[in-house]
Amino acid sequence: MSRTLSFAAAPPTSPTTLQEIASTHPKGVDSSARALDIAKENIALNNLDSGVISFLRQDATYFMKNAISNGDTWDIVILDPPKLAPRKKGAASTAGRKITVIRQAGAACDHPIDPSYPEGEYLSNVLLRVL
Repeated sequence: MSRTLSFAAAPPTSPTTLQEIASTHPKGVDSSARALDIAKENIALNNLDSGVISFLRQDATYFMKNAISNGDTWDIVILDPPKLAPRKKGAASTAGRKITVIRQAGAACDHPIDPSYPEGEYLSNVLLRVL
């Protein structure tokens, strides 16, 4: 069984994406009670099985440190936290891991960017293989 861990507990709103994520028995972790409430509402609005999706109100850094200590692993990890590493360059080596960048991308087409306001181009995502 695949496992998904999300540190952005309010999941994506695309029903297709939600269905795909739900099939991996995801766990949503967020320190914000409001974000967890929104995530639960989103699950209900999209008619997903709330029995396979779990949520935990906890600080992401604390959760990750405990997960490492317990030897917990996930097949998919979704991160949308505040800045956790002082520099991207050293984040993997500081954690004792090696990464390979599979793909880098920006915002999806449902998040248009106004050419007169380039600061709006703040969304980015990176698909990584972590070894």
